[in-house]
Amino acid sequence: MKTSKMYREWLYQSNGTDNKRLRKLVEHMQDFDVLVTERLQEGLPTGSGIDLAWIINVEYKRISKYKTVPTKVTCKNAYHVMNDRGFYIGWIPFTLSIPFTKKDGVIVLDYDNFKLNAHDWSNYVVRKYWPEVREYLEDILVMSFAELQEESNTL
Repeated sequence: MKTSKMYREWLYQSNGTDNKRLRKLVEHMQDFDVLVTERLQEGLPTGSGIDLAWIINVEYKRISKYKTVPTKVTCKNAYHVMNDRGFYIGWIPFTLSIPFTKKDGVIVLDYDNFKLNAHDWSNYVVRKYWPEVREYLEDILVMSFAELQEESNTL
């Protein structure tokens, strides 16, 4: 797996014996990133306007030199907008943010408190269609999150 800029900076800050502990932290974070990313890639909706691949990033808060906690997952995509005649007229880029929370001592995604934001408000398509698209996206995300939670309860 490619080491992200954040991981490289933390490794660079370490020296000597601290390096082993920091490398272990970085490896743990990378494993966690892979786990969360794969789970969301499988569970987030695709098709029906969401025609691009999801770009998923786990964000962390550094508590101490050797301790971090995940704060949220940011998922980026775009919705392919169709006009009343059925022709594609543009894209609405959006970001989905899902915070982490602690539940029974375990860090889990808090699907009930997700945020959905559109980008590129200078674009006519975004300004005109976002309210309608947002409602649709929220509905299908809630259904997808329910399926993800159901699956995690059976594992």
